[in-house]
Amino acid sequence: MRRFFFTFALLGYLGIPCVNADSSPEPTTPSFRVATYNLENWLRMERNRQPDQPKPAESKEAIWTILAEIRPDVLGLQEVGTTNDLAEIADGLAQRGLTYPYSEWIQGVDTNRHVALLSRFPISARFSRTDYVFMLGTNSHSVQRGILDVAIEVHDRYFFRALVVHLKSRREVPEFDQAEMRLKEAQTLRAHISKALKEQPDLNLLVMGDFNDVPDSQPIRTIVGEAPFALHILPARTRAGRTGTHLWRARREWSRIDYIIVSPGMYPEFVPNSARIGEHPLSEQASDHRPVWADFFAEDRPPPVNTSSGESAEPQPALTETRPEH
Repeated sequence: MRRFFFTFALLGYLGIPCVNADSSPEPTTPSFRVATYNLENWLRMERNRQPDQPKPAESKEAIWTILAEIRPDVLGLQEVGTTNDLAEIADGLAQRGLTYPYSEWIQGVDTNRHVALLSRFPISARFSRTDYVFMLGTNSHSVQRGILDVAIEVHDRYFFRALVVHLKSRREVPEFDQAEMRLKEAQTLRAHISKALKEQPDLNLLVMGDFNDVPDSQPIRTIVGEAPFALHILPARTRAGRTGTHLWRARREWSRIDYIIVSPGMYPEFVPNSARIGEHPLSEQASDHRPVWADFFAEDRPPPVNTSSGESAEPQPALTETRPEH
């Protein structure tokens, strides 16, 4: 809600080369767009029984085409390989007119697949964690891809915390129960969020990514939490009204497992009806996931109040919606 100030020293920037390092956000930015996208293995791996193969060129082109149409200002990514892969992603977007001078990439215990973030706006502080551990039975485990967490300065009067996550997949493994692992990761993520909100209840905070579970599952309910710090899942749909974000190709089944979820402090800034799930002719060529995005007003807004009950009401639709171009 209110602008928050950082008492942490600015850490060194780790990321990709700047395409336009001198660019800075306009202080009058009326709104901005946040998107999340699981890129389905933008990394080198075995493909078609051949080792150490990159993601196919046609899939990369499809992703760049889709993102060039969405034009996010802040982009959370999952299943990114090395920092060189992240640089390739950013370079391809720059060639299509989307420049991201700021980035974050973290190394969890999963050394192959990483979460990352590209931003048009400066990263003013970093809070990412890759050291969280929890117990499964008698064995300790880590959050596999860590929790990417950065503070983003949209302009000098509006900041928000952006978290990017990729929870344990639903693929069965012999070492442990995948559902229990995902719940433990969700509990760890919720504890990380709760700590931030207890320290600053009106914090603008957004968590996005591939949560690998459906909306009414225990992991998602755990992350949303309870009042007074319950988060809001943004109601994203395709233009045709579909809610699926992940395609199980073998069964041709769609499920919703990718989300943008916001804190009570940031929810009033959500532009009503702006949350979308991408549906593009190149979607299946690009990834087994669809991108999810939403727009936010770049100013702190109080929660609408129902004067008869005193309870918070849904934000009202804006009469106009304008966004800056890259």
